[in-house]
Amino acid sequence: MILAIDLGGTYCRMAVFGNEKILTQKKVESPESPQELVELIINYAKENYPITKIGVGAPGFWDNECILRQSINLPNYIGYPIWSEISNRLKIPCYLKTDVELAAVGEAVYGQNNQYKNLLYINIGTGLS
Repeated sequence: MILAIDLGGTYCRMAVFGNEKILTQKKVESPESPQELVELIINYAKENYPITKIGVGAPGFWDNECILRQSINLPNYIGYPIWSEISNRLKIPCYLKTDVELAAVGEAVYGQNNQYKNLLYINIGTGLS
């Protein structure tokens, strides 16, 4: 099963997928510290689910090692190796893309106009992407 995480400055949404269906989901306020986030995700993953991988969408600028380097929404998370810690502790892969990248892919694949070859996706949220 796959654990999908949508991390935002206000809320953290998590869902477990299996057989292309949502099996369970949870929405909580995003923790103040990255350490609290790590514990939240690990505890959710261990709640009776054999999670095989984690996919994450999160705002900000992440480096090649998936460490947050700049963020308006999550300033307390900057510099902390959240995703490698989760991956190492659960012994499963963790994949990260920005929330805007994943929203664009979702629209291209599952959106109303998915028959088109090209897509221009503009995201207006806390910032413009």
